[in-house]
Amino acid sequence: MIKICLVFRPTTAPIIKYSSQLGIPTCTWYLTGYVLSLDGIKFLLQSLPCVGPVDSWIGLKMTANWDNVFGLKVGLGVNKKAIVDMLPSRKDLVKILRFRAFVALTPLCSQKLASSSKDSWRDRDTDITYSGKS
Repeated sequence: MIKICLVFRPTTAPIIKYSSQLGIPTCTWYLTGYVLSLDGIKFLLQSLPCVGPVDSWIGLKMTANWDNVFGLKVGLGVNKKAIVDMLPSRKDLVKILRFRAFVALTPLCSQKLASSSKDSWRDRDTDITYSGKS
């Protein structure tokens, strides 16, 4: 199993509610912490070469999980709702998730954002949701 601490996500990549505390991300961006299992490492090795920054590449690999009917239902790429309460059966999840990842529904930490500056990369990255941003 691959566990990822989600800090940032594209605004059109909802999290699917798995339990009261955990969600399944449909995509992540700018990973700041993650733990990989041996199976997860094997999956990534089979997916080489890595194209671009490794954290973005892992996020794109995760997005490939949802290139199916369920991904269309969730609205990956169009739905701006942060959390979707639409979990497929566990049997279907096993088929869908080639790259397993879970996130805390409540951010484990937050970061204080710098003063609002027009030169800030956070102001330019408008398609990303940050854990420290309300």
